[in-house]
Amino acid sequence: MSALKELIHKNEAFAESFDQQDLTMFPELKALVITCVDARVDPANIFNLKIGELLVSRNLGGRVTQKIQDELSILTVLMLKMNEGKSFNFEVIVMHHTHCGTQSFVKEDLQQAVHHKTGLDIAEYANHDLETCLQQDVEALARNPVLPDFFKVSGCIYDVKTGGVQESIGTTTIGEMRKSLAQPKQ
Repeated sequence: MSALKELIHKNEAFAESFDQQDLTMFPELKALVITCVDARVDPANIFNLKIGELLVSRNLGGRVTQKIQDELSILTVLMLKMNEGKSFNFEVIVMHHTHCGTQSFVKEDLQQAVHHKTGLDIAEYANHDLETCLQQDVEALARNPVLPDFFKVSGCIYDVKTGGVQESIGTTTIGEMRKSLAQPKQ
């Protein structure tokens, strides 16, 4: 049986009892998680979520790449338009995880092999240190000029061996993070 046929078969029970047709496209928890495509990292299971509670954006390593920034900018404009420009509660959470395959992307020979075969630069996905990369990604959100100051940002790390999530960067507004980034480093 193909993977698609198996998934459709598994969907039958879900569809049979489906009663969520009135959900809106915006999540109940008023949040978006940016995380990795790794099959071990499924926010719906990790956080014991129901359908409609959370937006999820996934890529290699859960890195805040230009593509993620672009999609988040579009989503932001859409949400602002729907709220008639008024501020509203919304948090962007970056979640990295232990034992991530993107840790191997720091190897120059792998970067060169991927570039040679595809023409793509995977350096922006490389995760050389979980805490440092998480901080860089949350700060990258604050540098996105489309995201309003009232949006909140935070960061956490999921441990694929224990199933636990540890907060690494406490929730703050984009505006507060922008202020701290503007201050000279000592």
